[in-house]
Amino acid sequence: MKTYWKVVFLVMISTLLVSCAAHQKGQAIFKPQDLSTDGYVQKVDNFLVILDASGSKQNMVEGMRKLEYAKDIISRMNQTIPRSLTLNSALRRYGKGTKTSQPPEMKTEQVYVPGQYSKARFDDALAMVKKPDGLTFMETGIDASSDDLKSFSGKTAVILVSDGKVHFGDPVQAAERLKSRYGENVCIHTIWVPSGTADINQVAKNKKLMEEIAKIGGACWSSVEAGNIKSDREMAGFVKKVFLKEKPPEREPLAEIDPCLKKGGDTDGDRFCNDEDDCPNVAGNVRGCPCADTDKDGVCNDADDCPNTPRGVAVDGRGCPVGPCAGRGGDTDNDGVCDDADKCPGTLPGVIVDGNGCDMVTDPCAGRGGDSDNDGVCDDADACPNTPPGTVVDASGCPPERVREIASLCGDRGGDADADTVCDDVDDCPNTPGGAGVNARGCWIIENLLFDYDKAIIRTKYYPDLDNVVEILLQNPYLNIEIQGHTCNIGSQKYNKPLSDRRAKAVVKYLIDRGIPAERLRWEGYGLLNPAASNKTEEGRELNRRVELHPLR
Repeated sequence: MKTYWKVVFLVMISTLLVSCAAHQKGQAIFKPQDLSTDGYVQKVDNFLVILDASGSKQNMVEGMRKLEYAKDIISRMNQTIPRSLTLNSALRRYGKGTKTSQPPEMKTEQVYVPGQYSKARFDDALAMVKKPDGLTFMETGIDASSDDLKSFSGKTAVILVSDGKVHFGDPVQAAERLKSRYGENVCIHTIWVPSGTADINQVAKNKKLMEEIAKIGGACWSSVEAGNIKSDREMAGFVKKVFLKEKPPEREPLAEIDPCLKKGGDTDGDRFCNDEDDCPNVAGNVRGCPCADTDKDGVCNDADDCPNTPRGVAVDGRGCPVGPCAGRGGDTDNDGVCDDADKCPGTLPGVIVDGNGCDMVTDPCAGRGGDSDNDGVCDDADACPNTPPGTVVDASGCPPERVREIASLCGDRGGDADADTVCDDVDDCPNTPGGAGVNARGCWIIENLLFDYDKAIIRTKYYPDLDNVVEILLQNPYLNIEIQGHTCNIGSQKYNKPLSDRRAKAVVKYLIDRGIPAERLRWEGYGLLNPAASNKTEEGRELNRRVELHPLR
């Protein structure tokens, strides 16, 4: 009997030791520091977290799935944010899409809809991201987050949590677009999750990308490794950096900064000292007494010659703006262009504008009527403002004389709008871009790219023709296209539809690999439904095994 109880005792001790050992190997218990805001003030009004939840987050790091590791870091941040802060927040994930041709809403989604921040609701939203899935559409996630911020006002901290792996797009350019749109109202912080790979060069590349994205934030940015902010103390330091700043020291009131200090004070806070305030207990602006002042510029309506002056604009005694925009409606968006001449009112802070107050970076034709036909010549200088997409034009925006001569050959047959030598009355594709090769129907084809029977493999000898397509797309940055795959009539539509899909996708992959953004490309396989020639001859069937490119409006 004694032997039995000894065995039981040893088993209990062994179990306890194993349990202790297991606890030591697991994640340390996280106890968030109490960040009292004494000595600090709130630095941002909103924060938005972009979480990489793509398929690669199934890999393991430090004994955890990478997605769970990233969520744990975000949860620790959520627990550490002081409850005294009044914030708006949002959470977005990206990576659920599986095709480059899918629309943005299939590649990224809002998990916590932009709105008032709640620790509990934010944690609940984070828990909803359960399964890593899809490709790494980081650029799409950042661009979509830019639209999420439209409902926020004030300063926003954008926090990107990712391992830095990117297969499609350019997230650095997306961050630049975000910063250009919101200027100094946006700060960017990145948290790099370990890659879980032994490839040192790849790890360094991923970390460098995350730092480059953060630096787009300008004066306010940071880039950290997730493993360096896991502890209570380290996470508290990160939260302080993102959300707080030191409170300026309080100074004793002096007569120089409080002109009413020796004049009985200012009981009603209207900046009329009590000894000269006719209404010392009611805020006002005429000897301290109230009056109607719609635009709150300190000048009563009955004396205000400019009653709709934007808030914050300095005015004269008549209530009209002073300074270079006096009498011209002021400068509501503070872009240096007076409102009566500003064709783009409401420009965001920090945006570089032209003489018409329009964004010079994203719209070189801003204030010049735009560029209706996207030919690179602004409408105010374009003598031919309706040129078909892709047409080569001269400085006046018109086709050069040689192209006009080609078009004139069609006489009364409707002309040749896209100058592809196929008259408009028989041109099934009248918007072909300049330089594109066309078939007898006037449709843009990759002339030499004809597929072998039952094949969707591009041979290297056809690469120069595809490179010509790349060059045309680079020369026409506003041109988006649909790549259409077609087959001959050997076999059923059920068989040929997937085959034509594969042929179109092969071309899409080639163009993306050569630097064309996936967002500019759509693809579709039509099988045997749209023959370009007769299927009764081998020559005709060969012409039908083709890929066509169609500009999208």
